[in-house]
Amino acid sequence: MLELFLIICFLITSALIQILAASVLFRRHTNLVLFSYLIFLVLWDFYAIFEFVFISYIRFIPKTGRLSFLLFIGISFIMIHGLTFIFFADFMRRWMKKRLSLLLKGILFLPFLIIQIIYTHHAIQRLTEDPAPKFFQVKAPFSTKLMLIFFFAWLFYSLFDATTLKNPHLKKTIRLFSTFTLGGLASFVFFLYSPLSDDLNFVWLFGISSLWTLGINVPGFMVLRNWYGKQKEGNLSKILPENLSRLKDQYGFSAREQEILSLVLTGRTNREIGHQLHISLETVKKHIYNIFKKAGVKNRLQLMNLLHKKE
Repeated sequence: MLELFLIICFLITSALIQILAASVLFRRHTNLVLFSYLIFLVLWDFYAIFEFVFISYIRFIPKTGRLSFLLFIGISFIMIHGLTFIFFADFMRRWMKKRLSLLLKGILFLPFLIIQIIYTHHAIQRLTEDPAPKFFQVKAPFSTKLMLIFFFAWLFYSLFDATTLKNPHLKKTIRLFSTFTLGGLASFVFFLYSPLSDDLNFVWLFGISSLWTLGINVPGFMVLRNWYGKQKEGNLSKILPENLSRLKDQYGFSAREQEILSLVLTGRTNREIGHQLHISLETVKKHIYNIFKKAGVKNRLQLMNLLHKKE
């Protein structure tokens, strides 16, 4: 029990560090690209940890409730698998200055929906059997393998699609991100189906596989963070001069609000803005609240979208 508890604590800590780092990056460079990436990362890490906890502690659930619990978890995982891939695909497309249409999202999610319907139908049949089944073993849904297949296919497609990008630095970065992520996925699959996993006991096998699952995204995240570090004021500075004056005239921003708005749009945090302008944090928050109110937005992401619409 202590061994399981320590592994779970380590996995949760690793996941929280990843999500916190992605949240900081999103806060500094608020946009839909990083929003989709953050949601994807949360879903991916949740699946990796919850699967280990579920497999490790299922034997402690009373036998009378194991079947229904297994079926419920299986049904839930199918939706998580589908949404995880959809948000990843949306992130990749937005990063390449393209969009994933609602139609394509629906087509990509359709196989998971079909698996959901079939699996739920079998689950209801199992639960309503009379007499009740003596064994609680349930075949896992195909959605896990399907998700991995979709990830491989999408990353290979992204490597090819990156050749159409006009920005050579972005092209190189997308290829590097895709290559690192492909390598992580390939090594993970190799580990699961190689003789190396045969020599590990139950706990360490699933513990290492869960940790490996979490680690797959680390190299890609470093590439993503490096890209946005170099873009800190690059892309935004090109659109600020011509759009800030329009926003000021349209929404009636004061000179101070326009100054703070320019810093917000270049990725500064509230504390950094306060230090740079020599004003208190509360004053910064008050000005930002007034900016949001005048522009009719609720957060920085909506403000960024408003700016791009004005281009």
